[in-house]
Amino acid sequence: MRHENDDNRKEAQGVESPDGEFRVNSGRVIRCLVISSVLCLASLAIIVVGFVVAFPEPVINKRVITILLGRCVLVLVLLMFASNWKKYGQRVVVLAEGFRFHKGEWWSEVLWEDITAVWRHSSTIEGSLALLETDLWIQVKDRETIYLTSFFLDMERLVDIVLAETARRMVPAMLSQLRNGQIVGFGKVAISATELVASGKALAWGDVHAIQVAHGGIDVQRRGVQGSWYYTPIKKMPNYHVFLALPEVLLKADGTQSQEKGTF
Repeated sequence: MRHENDDNRKEAQGVESPDGEFRVNSGRVIRCLVISSVLCLASLAIIVVGFVVAFPEPVINKRVITILLGRCVLVLVLLMFASNWKKYGQRVVVLAEGFRFHKGEWWSEVLWEDITAVWRHSSTIEGSLALLETDLWIQVKDRETIYLTSFFLDMERLVDIVLAETARRMVPAMLSQLRNGQIVGFGKVAISATELVASGKALAWGDVHAIQVAHGGIDVQRRGVQGSWYYTPIKKMPNYHVFLALPEVLLKADGTQSQEKGTF
């Protein structure tokens, strides 16, 4: 992390004009902080009750349980308060070669080419797309992982930008590695120019029927076999978007892409 003064900020803006600016929904953060504060007071009240109320026999057990309950709630609420407090004032300025991540007076500049991994976690309530929320974790070379919260306004567009810019750089680099006989890993999944390996199982590209996104995960299907050959949640696969792009490129390059509906 680096601190940017006004002169440096003006100089940086003079070099590159932002392609987009995204800010955390401050109103939502404040509401969460208020809720956390109310819950904190409630947990303190439970603890006080544990000390002052005259419990029926056996007194000690009921008193201890009440106090422990209040303390557990208090710890969880304080963690929630701290998490939401860190989100306040965050913003991302997208540039042609990367982005600047601001947390109050501190900021970190990230180049697209320095990003080594992206994790995506999307959650929804009863399958409602209107309530879909997405968080991103971005691993930068030789630096700490940057967390982009779903509290960002227009988070969907920010996610699209990050995935598109990283894929544009990662796909050619990883494709070159594969063509040179190297293996490329995506968490518990590894691929080579000839096969896909997952959980100790290997599947030749010619035997792959489809690789698709289904129910929030990556679903690999084997030709001639019903059901999933391998399935993993998207949130557990780093660079899942690159993983989805590479098989298509490999099969097109080899002239073996299947013409069946639903494959790749």
